[in-house]
Amino acid sequence: MKTPPLNLSEVFNLSLVEMFAAEKKYIKAFEAMGQTAFTPELATALSPDTNNTESHISRLQLIMESQQLKTFRITSTLDDELLKKTKEVVGFAKQKSILKDLQLLHTGKTILEMKAGSYEVLYLLATELKLGQPASLLEQSYKDLQNSIAYLKQISQNIIYPAAKASGSA
Repeated sequence: MKTPPLNLSEVFNLSLVEMFAAEKKYIKAFEAMGQTAFTPELATALSPDTNNTESHISRLQLIMESQQLKTFRITSTLDDELLKKTKEVVGFAKQKSILKDLQLLHTGKTILEMKAGSYEVLYLLATELKLGQPASLLEQSYKDLQNSIAYLKQISQNIIYPAAKASGSA
């Protein structure tokens, strides 16, 4: 059984290390979702390159080095459940359709929103701990995720939902 963090700095460090472990796993999840997408725009939006996952990992790594933290593979229960959901949605990869794209879209958007919330909390903790550079790096990742979420919203409104309706799936 893990012991609870004793102070704000420990909360920050634990959350940071968990986010790093999760991001490493989310790269594979987003690659799989992008490869499974039927709509080219959704495939692009779900790409780890488009949602800047590599940049987030690099930033987290810089912060962890400055905090002298070691990496580990343990992710939060919420991340584990979202990764499990991703595997379910990606299943039957050869069966590409607009309805599967709806599932991919919703799963991807849920993950990005959860990640944005995590980065916002990390940013606020870093700010409170007066960690200037880490706060700036975390804020940038938070803004990246907000942009990715907005991009998925555009795709959903302009492409996915209209295509699903036109296919008679409504």
